[in-house]
Amino acid sequence: MRVAALIPARSGSRRVVDKNLCELGKSSLIARKIQQLKLSQVDEIFLGSDSDLYLEIGEKNGATAIKRSDLACDESLRDHKPCR
Repeated sequence: MRVAALIPARSGSRRVVDKNLCELGKSSLIARKIQQLKLSQVDEIFLGSDSDLYLEIGEKNGATAIKRSDLACDESLRDHKPCR
């Protein structure tokens, strides 16, 4: 059996702007999570985000980048139209 991990990393945090880029130790939160998953029994790591920067960091750290649709946002279920 193969195990995959998905890290959802939306760039538009309302409370802590760009919290996924905040450093803890010497790594951003995104890089740290990927590093932790690499140490576990996960076969493949996917990073889903609307941010090209987040996706670039993910790829540099060994995750497969998945560009999130502009339709995916806090208002998507309510309005059924793009956020941007």
